[in-house]
Amino acid sequence: MKIVIHALEKHGVVMAPADQEYLRGKARRFFRLRGITSEGVQNIMQEAKTWLRTPYRAHAQVKRHGVDCAQFIAGVAVSAGIIPDPEIRKDYSVRVPKGTEYIDTILKFCDEITEAEAQPGDIAMFKTPLGWMHSSIVMEWS
Repeated sequence: MKIVIHALEKHGVVMAPADQEYLRGKARRFFRLRGITSEGVQNIMQEAKTWLRTPYRAHAQVKRHGVDCAQFIAGVAVSAGIIPDPEIRKDYSVRVPKGTEYIDTILKFCDEITEAEAQPGDIAMFKTPLGWMHSSIVMEWS
């Protein structure tokens, strides 16, 4: 089963299958936080669950009040004590080319891995019609 936690515009932060309608057939890229330990993975997964049911708010990062998918990833990693605040630009979704600045920010803290290497705690990024603009935290990938 392939399960992710992510922030969706209509639903807020949810845990869902990675093949749900919104993500089905989308190209995927995977990233692992550099130097993360098994304890760090557990911290990421526990922290991600505390964001469940947070409403969607573009460019926000306030647990239980509002978050988007990019800020969700950053908020979880920072709150779990894995990375310092990456200070994701608030206008990243209007930058051109779409998604490249976001990927560059992720690559400051992560290494790209293959889908076959994906494990719980990793980041899955999905290509939308606007570019590499949607990300999630892998909870299960088998």
